[in-house]
Amino acid sequence: LVAYDLKTGQPKWKVGGTRFEEPFDLPLAGTFFFGAPTPAENEIYIIGERDREIRVYALDPETGAERWSQQIGNPDQDIELDMVRRWWIAPVAIDQGVIICPTTIGLLTAIDRLNHSILWSTRYEPASNNNNNQRFNHINQTSREPLNQRWCPSAPIISGNKVVYTPQDDETLVCLDLITGSPCWTRRAKESSLYLAGVVDDLILLVGLNGVHAVSMTNGKTVWNKNFDSEAGLPSGQAVIADQRLHVPLQSGQIWTFDVKSGIVLNKLFNPNPGQPLGNLIIYQGQFLSLSAAGLASFEQKQTFEAEIEQLKQQNATAPLVLFKESELLMMSHRYPQALTRLQQIDPAQLPAKHRPQYQSLMIDCLTSMIRSNFQQYDELVQRLKQQVASEQERIELRRLLVERSRARKESSTALDFLLELATAPADSIIKTGGTETQIDCWIAGQARDLWKQVSPAQREQFNQRISERARSTIMADSETRERFLQQFGFLEASIPVLQFQIKTAMQSERFFEAELWLTRLKKLKSPQHQAEALAGMVQLCEKFNLTDDAIYYLQQLSQYDSSLPVAENLTAAQFQEQYQQKLQTANQKTQSVHWRPRNLKLIVGGSARGYSVRENTLDTSDSSLPFYRSLILSVDPKENRLSMEQPAGNELKWSTPLRSTMQSRSSGFNGSNVVGHSLILQHLDMLTFFDFVASQLSCTWNREKDQ
Repeated sequence: LVAYDLKTGQPKWKVGGTRFEEPFDLPLAGTFFFGAPTPAENEIYIIGERDREIRVYALDPETGAERWSQQIGNPDQDIELDMVRRWWIAPVAIDQGVIICPTTIGLLTAIDRLNHSILWSTRYEPASNNNNNQRFNHINQTSREPLNQRWCPSAPIISGNKVVYTPQDDETLVCLDLITGSPCWTRRAKESSLYLAGVVDDLILLVGLNGVHAVSMTNGKTVWNKNFDSEAGLPSGQAVIADQRLHVPLQSGQIWTFDVKSGIVLNKLFNPNPGQPLGNLIIYQGQFLSLSAAGLASFEQKQTFEAEIEQLKQQNATAPLVLFKESELLMMSHRYPQALTRLQQIDPAQLPAKHRPQYQSLMIDCLTSMIRSNFQQYDELVQRLKQQVASEQERIELRRLLVERSRARKESSTALDFLLELATAPADSIIKTGGTETQIDCWIAGQARDLWKQVSPAQREQFNQRISERARSTIMADSETRERFLQQFGFLEASIPVLQFQIKTAMQSERFFEAELWLTRLKKLKSPQHQAEALAGMVQLCEKFNLTDDAIYYLQQLSQYDSSLPVAENLTAAQFQEQYQQKLQTANQKTQSVHWRPRNLKLIVGGSARGYSVRENTLDTSDSSLPFYRSLILSVDPKENRLSMEQPAGNELKWSTPLRSTMQSRSSGFNGSNVVGHSLILQHLDMLTFFDFVASQLSCTWNREKDQ
């Protein structure tokens, strides 16, 4: 547990940490703390466990010194070995001179804050659950259940003379008397509820998968229930209560506001930044603060907006800033026509300088949203949007919108025009759809495939003709442009000349792995002629790099095709086989080696020890039928972080290379591999790595823990 100075960010004190049984141990060393502490006046309170003893600690907030502690439970298993309980938190609640302490072992305990004595300790789990532990390697552990079946973490709530709690170690709603600890009403099942949102007056507010419901604290019965609609999505974080209103964040980016007393939905506010998902909410000075895995976001409450607008109206009801603020508020409620009316009344030059970029963004968002709401209308808004866009990214989003609109209107030729325009956008452009980001070439490929499926045979002929024209110009461009074209339109037959040119260029440049990948792509086409052409190319490629066995392997596959098919250099399949058969046999005799590949053999040298450990992970290459792998063993040494290629027949290390990783990696150990031709895709720790075995080199790596 560490305290930081809020102004400087420097640590002020530490307690806990590893226990070494040395003089330099920190206070409370070896204590496992169940979550963050709870401050109250001049003390902070936290639950901790050490030596199978759970205690509540009262610490000095200035120094971290222990002022007092009280034991509140004894678990069956030490926290260091109970991996399930280590997931849970136990935040305390303090009010009316009583400290309510969760324990994570089925008990809720009340402590008198003045004399530090136990007032009561109540078991909320039924007796049948007490022994519901599992044993792993002869170690007692708390029962493992899916996290989604448990309550989300929440502190107990003291309201009046009652305590409300949703324990993570039980699927019930607990309501106890604050003075005696006695249950106030019959146990109530969790059902589809996710978390305890709060208590207002006599109502317990619970947020669930499908909606929100209020439970009477007097009798435990449901007072009101309100479901989310299908477009709202599931809850995406903790709700917040303010001014008799419950604000619930949802996966759709909406915040639903409920009247606490009646359950009526008062408002549906939309996140002004759709790319930033909503998370746990708090309200501070009229601002919603939302914390999710993607970061922290802030936007104003509706009431704050309305108060600010009223204040501005008192000065000048028609001022540009008033209209701008009103349009912002309308946009957050998705009232686009009204927002557009106000935006059109604004002269951007009359706005304060800091609001002008926001005006541009707001106008584009408003026009886009209205057009997308009904693709069959709003031709005049499309023209207005074309005039409004200014930046490269705005032009990309405009074309993306026009592609979607043309497809919805079944204007396939127009949709293809816009796709071809988008095809020349920067390769690092990203298309965002909700919370999903797609690289632009992948998005174009998906749209082109969907468009191809929709059009008639006659339209497909025109489609192919247009792509053929683009293919002819693309062949004369650089390699990167050809690669992008194949990624965008490579599923069409009209793109094959570009693919063939890429193969020819890669083979002439002796870039083995590129040529192999393009040939593999050609082989996947449906046409037998193209498949035979790809096999002939594989033969030539392998022969060129002295992979004689693999060349023979591909030549044998070629023999299964029609011998009259043209495959290479004006040769039929039969002529090609005749030309290469003798050449490869001669080369094979010169390089004949013993193939040793005991795929299912494991040799264990026993000793006095009863167990053994495998240091290296041997990679499974059995999915590949290439002869290349028959005389090789690939292995990863997780301790040394190395990939090795060995030839067991001569006990020869052919190649070895270090594996990249970052010190901060959260991943552990070797994860998996996949052989692609003569290359390897390896997932190890936090890195995804591509190796070219023919060139004995690392081709590329990706850090899979970073945002791409």
